[in-house]
Amino acid sequence: MNDSTEFSFNQTNIEQIANHLHVCNDYFMPLLSERVVIDDYARKIFENADRFEAWAGGILIGLVAIYCNDKKLKVAYITSVSVLPSWQGKGIASRLITKCLAYIKSLGFERVDLEVDQKNKTAIILYKKCGFHRTSLNANIFSMYLK
Repeated sequence: MNDSTEFSFNQTNIEQIANHLHVCNDYFMPLLSERVVIDDYARKIFENADRFEAWAGGILIGLVAIYCNDKKLKVAYITSVSVLPSWQGKGIASRLITKCLAYIKSLGFERVDLEVDQKNKTAIILYKKCGFHRTSLNANIFSMYLK
């Protein structure tokens, strides 16, 4: 990461989200395009999720999207974490998740859930470093949570 990296909240548009997810597609496990129609998913994220974004030179380089809609149980859900391949390993995902967790706490949520493919060792290490714990394995997908 360098000094030109900027962080924002809910500033992306649908096209920027879709472009970012298309570029990151090959780094999702399994491929994002095997699970969703990326353009439709980008619209869903734009319309329903809070987004923590990292930018460099006007390019969206990192994105964490979270749903904070279960106010009764006070559980939030991270639906997507992605960083452009050339920016991976520079601490961007960690910074975005840290900002995301602070936001969730400020809203009074008590738990954050996410799912990750058991083969995605890099993501699992990141989530554990951020304090998440594994709860279950279902069809090669780990459920993880943070209180």
